[in-house]
Amino acid sequence: MFNLKRLFTLNASGTHKEATLLSVLHVVFNAFEAYSEEKISAEIFHRKMVEGIQAVIDQSGLSILFLYNESNDKIWHSANQSRQRHIAVTRQLYFLADDTGVYDLQKSNPLIRHILDSAQAELFQSGFLFCINQRYYMLLLLEEMSGQSKKTIDVLITFIRRSVTALQGRTALEQLRIKSDSLQNETDALRQKLLEADRSLRRRSYEINNILEISSELYSILDLEQLINSALLILVGQLGCEKSFALLNQPDEGAYLQHFSKGFGADSEGFFIEWNAPIVEYLTKRKQPVYTDDLAQLPEMEKLTTRLKKEHIYILAPIVYSDRMLGIIGCGQKLFGGDFDANDIQMFSILINIISVSVSNARMYESVKKMSLTDAMTDLNNYRSFEVRLKEEINRSRRRKTCVSLLMLDIDNFKNYNDSLGHQAGDEALRGIGRILRAVSRDEDIVNRYGGEEFSIVLPDLPKKSLHVLAERIRSSIEEAGFYREEVQPGGRLTISLGGAVFPDDAEDFKGLVKCADTALYASKQAGRNMFTLYENKPAGKKNKK
Repeated sequence: MFNLKRLFTLNASGTHKEATLLSVLHVVFNAFEAYSEEKISAEIFHRKMVEGIQAVIDQSGLSILFLYNESNDKIWHSANQSRQRHIAVTRQLYFLADDTGVYDLQKSNPLIRHILDSAQAELFQSGFLFCINQRYYMLLLLEEMSGQSKKTIDVLITFIRRSVTALQGRTALEQLRIKSDSLQNETDALRQKLLEADRSLRRRSYEINNILEISSELYSILDLEQLINSALLILVGQLGCEKSFALLNQPDEGAYLQHFSKGFGADSEGFFIEWNAPIVEYLTKRKQPVYTDDLAQLPEMEKLTTRLKKEHIYILAPIVYSDRMLGIIGCGQKLFGGDFDANDIQMFSILINIISVSVSNARMYESVKKMSLTDAMTDLNNYRSFEVRLKEEINRSRRRKTCVSLLMLDIDNFKNYNDSLGHQAGDEALRGIGRILRAVSRDEDIVNRYGGEEFSIVLPDLPKKSLHVLAERIRSSIEEAGFYREEVQPGGRLTISLGGAVFPDDAEDFKGLVKCADTALYASKQAGRNMFTLYENKPAGKKNKK
């Protein structure tokens, strides 16, 4: 810290008293050294310093008041007495020592009258306040100094000043070191946070780009089956789950019945949920994914959750658009175990929203497409659809070197029926004939409303020799069906006339085939109606007897 011997000029003629003072100061000095090197506690240092300084004061023989404060309150203790002093200006005194650690108290200082009584104030010569380790000390000289006593006190004050300054320097360095370490730690922590933020930002950027690509892909798919299959594959890939399934609503069936799945066995395809099932109302209101385990806590969900757990379904989510639940999607457990975390659930929710919009778009497209290709009255294909499908079948027939037959049919005397009974009866007759045509035709046949009271049926792979069998079945089914007040018709029955032709036997293209079938139909009309005519080079009507 410093050379203590320089404070005294100690030679052979030095007195025993000086040697004693130096010895006492050495004790205090060693206490300073030990405390600065953290070898002793602050409490031990305080005790040794108070005892040592008071010993020096006692050796000097001067009237010096040595006070210390332990608790930062207004109570100050006397080092050589048991008495205490109550000093009202304690806080101001603390402030004086905060910056330098040592502060001189002159006789002219107005604070002296708050520290000493009037008698002591008259005797006061000088003093100083110093601070070590947030404890405050005061030395107040109450008489004039001279000779050896002055030298002793000067040494003591110089010692304290230098010790406090040195200790403050070490403390400041230590504080700087601690602050430097703290700043380094903060810098390291900020650097780590920055790295984590950068990784998180990169991950988010990847996820956003990924979501944009997924949304672009799904929004572009208008075929519902293709859309759902693609969506399920995306869910499996993005969430890392073993399986996924989707149930779409079937309005005609009153249930979520249309089943798609990835990663399930064939036995899961019979799974369906009715419209009035509790889960439907629950998911419609919630509009968010839900864990199967959470559903299991609801008594009304027991039957459903038992099936879901059997299939190892961990999460369910509604496909909802404009408050209409279009379907339900479920996902199985993660491929490598573990639970779905918050990021998984967030990604699942985003994907479900994209899927919901995509399903709504696909459904709307199907509806518009159906409206553009379907006759609103009979729900059969309209003329536009008939033209497209017949051309497709002719092209397919060319590639495969097979045949395609065409039936054209017309309601006999329909104007009479419509005029006699009204348009409502006429419309219902058209719908009834449409239902009969669908019922008696083969699954692969394409039934169309050609226009007005005229219908057509495209019959893939039906040879010419078999055409009359189907035509007769259709003719007789309609004749025997029984329509509303059909007695107003000539002959008392609502009947049809038919004409048929075959590609490539009778025509080489769409227009030619339609013309041939229509020619045969006209022949049936000319020959007396309620019959079928097969196109020939010289078509002739042939009435089919019942």
